[in-house]
Amino acid sequence: MRRDATRRWRLALGSALLAAACQGGDSVAPRVRAPATPSIVAAATEDDPCTVGTSIAVNQTINGSLQSTDCKLDDGSYADIYVLNVTTTATIRIDMTSGVFDTYLLLANSNGDDLGQDNDGGGGTNARMQLSLGPGQYYILANSYAPGAFGAYTISVTAVGGTSGSGNGGGPGGTTCSTTPISLNQQANGTLSTSSCRLTDGSLANAHTLSLTSSTTVQIEMRSSAFDAYLILTDATGNLITQDDDGAGGTNARIVRTLAPGNYTIWANSASTGATGAYTLNVTGLTFNGGISCQSSPIGLGQTASGTLSQTDCRLDDGSYAHPHSLKVTSSATVQIDLRSSAFDAFVLLTDAGGAPIANDDNSGGGTNARLVRTLAAGDYVVWANSKQANATGEYTLVITATAGGGSSTGGGTCSSGSLALGQTVNGTLSPTGCRLNDGSYASPYSFSLSATTTVRLDLRSSAFDANLILADAAGNVLARDDDGAGGTDARIVRSLPAGQYVAWVTTYAAGASGAFQLTLATSNSTTTCSSAATITLGETANGTLATSDCQMSGGAYADAYSFTIPAGASRNVQLDMSSTAFDSYVILTKADGSIVAEDDNDGGSGNARVRVALAPGQYVIYATSYSPQATGAYQLMLTASGSGATEPCTQSLPLALGQNVSGVLASTDCRMSDGSFADVYAVDIAQPVSVQIDLKSTAFDPFLILTDAGGRQLAMDDDGGSEGSNARIRTKLAAGRYYIYANSFGVTGRGSYTLSLVVR
Repeated sequence: MRRDATRRWRLALGSALLAAACQGGDSVAPRVRAPATPSIVAAATEDDPCTVGTSIAVNQTINGSLQSTDCKLDDGSYADIYVLNVTTTATIRIDMTSGVFDTYLLLANSNGDDLGQDNDGGGGTNARMQLSLGPGQYYILANSYAPGAFGAYTISVTAVGGTSGSGNGGGPGGTTCSTTPISLNQQANGTLSTSSCRLTDGSLANAHTLSLTSSTTVQIEMRSSAFDAYLILTDATGNLITQDDDGAGGTNARIVRTLAPGNYTIWANSASTGATGAYTLNVTGLTFNGGISCQSSPIGLGQTASGTLSQTDCRLDDGSYAHPHSLKVTSSATVQIDLRSSAFDAFVLLTDAGGAPIANDDNSGGGTNARLVRTLAAGDYVVWANSKQANATGEYTLVITATAGGGSSTGGGTCSSGSLALGQTVNGTLSPTGCRLNDGSYASPYSFSLSATTTVRLDLRSSAFDANLILADAAGNVLARDDDGAGGTDARIVRSLPAGQYVAWVTTYAAGASGAFQLTLATSNSTTTCSSAATITLGETANGTLATSDCQMSGGAYADAYSFTIPAGASRNVQLDMSSTAFDSYVILTKADGSIVAEDDNDGGSGNARVRVALAPGQYVIYATSYSPQATGAYQLMLTASGSGATEPCTQSLPLALGQNVSGVLASTDCRMSDGSFADVYAVDIAQPVSVQIDLKSTAFDPFLILTDAGGRQLAMDDDGGSEGSNARIRTKLAAGRYYIYANSFGVTGRGSYTLSLVVR
């Protein structure tokens, strides 16, 4: 089944904004779309079916029906939305069947990231998706392939055993999943049988382990005439990397992936439950300097080349043709590579001059076009114009663009700046013709001036992209940055600034995103002098009510004031949590002299406020208030504290690389913090600006994360921002340089094992 048109959808569900597009290709399973700017279906209302989801549990089946009252997508098709909560990492299979219409499935996570779509993966006109999901909330769209289709359907969610472990699991009623090693450039003949690992959905799988000593672009092919082949690739800890059903044509599976050195598991599986029979598995390390006539054509930054893939071109090990284009970069630059073709599914590969792989891409340019955005050091490179399918030929266009920006993390090139004043809201649009940052994201700068010290609040909102906000001084020094501080995918920065000139950079979390935005500069909910303050002690919870008789903030919001003391002797980590079902909570923490220490709106989730900060001994005041002026109603305020989070000059650190997951143990022999808690310190070297996510997990203690720069200056810290309760998570953008991560505990007595991961976000 071929989907000829691109279908885009955007659904607001609670605080999540789902955005994805379904597009077809020559294979049965549609390709996952490239990042795009989806169109909005409709403004969400209280009764909007696009904002209401039905809960579905793992190992549950629900009978439903598509009707004209369901959520309508902008291609004219209808969808029912299901909310799936996953508590532990598991491989999940989603099936949608109907005897009335051609089914279609879409899946997104709580952040709105597109995780995949499927049309006919379940056989016939039935849809099936199988993938590994971590703990969290997910949204399933039960949809139809054709617009305007209605009728009954069945949707089921099943936990599939065996592929999320290290190869020795097995589903209920199955056998132990023994593993068989396979090497690069080796073929293995195998058989799925009743003695194979049986997954809980009834399908059978054999596990093959692969070890790589260097970064390699690997092609994995599974072929069978007995059943519909299905491939799953996981890392050594069982995390899903990718999977494929029919990528090799027909019912054969193919995965092409550039993999770092390490251990991997290839799962030879079937798309159908209980299928058995013989198969062949081939693992090939692709090289890019062999073939019939690998003569390269030069291409420069800012140039466009037109070419044709033909049978006289270089042929790669997978049977596809490729044409190399040599590229010289004279100084460090962020480069965008676009490969477009209407004749074949474009695939672009970037290698160094010696053929070592750097990156590859299939569909990030939209449709079946490829796009890579990379910051490259000065040197010689080769760009390979290639196709996803073997033996494909035809014309293509290759475009190499050097984006604006030299070394500045706040933009480069000639970026014209707009102006912004206190109390003003401006509307704008990010587009490819505007300023571009070093990471490939578009940006628009707005300058503003302050005549006196002021606590300002910058809000950046967009329904077109995940907003990212950067605040810099007149010299270009970054003072603050934020991604999701305003809730959802909107950004907020609250900062007390002295008189002077400043620049607010409107940009996006994902490189290449564009669309309309709204930027507001306002004074923060600065406090007035309240006549009295109640006393709250560390560890206490206070229940209160905002009323018209309360102290009023300068912005018009009512507030209750609470004072507390950090006793002499040591600083403390303090967490303030304010929640209310009556209004959007807002909490402000000040010193005794009224100067603001911190404030927050939504960090507690669902309209609740949270502030987490290290405080020196002294007197402080908490203002429990609301985000909107004159809101009233009941609230709860909780003040908790632990020891200091001050980072100590530990003499030893362990190396940690991007993409690495390490296990450790907090013990009394570790680096000791000033509050008496212990920490393991990890050194991270960042070669180029990147967005990262740091996760610290433990079942033995309450994890606490601290991130500092090379000089020990604290950049971020977190207690419970991760998944599964008390786990810690930091998400931030880092410039090139050295950083230190402290794996710490919230409580002084915390000891035990933990896992720490650092991934590119």
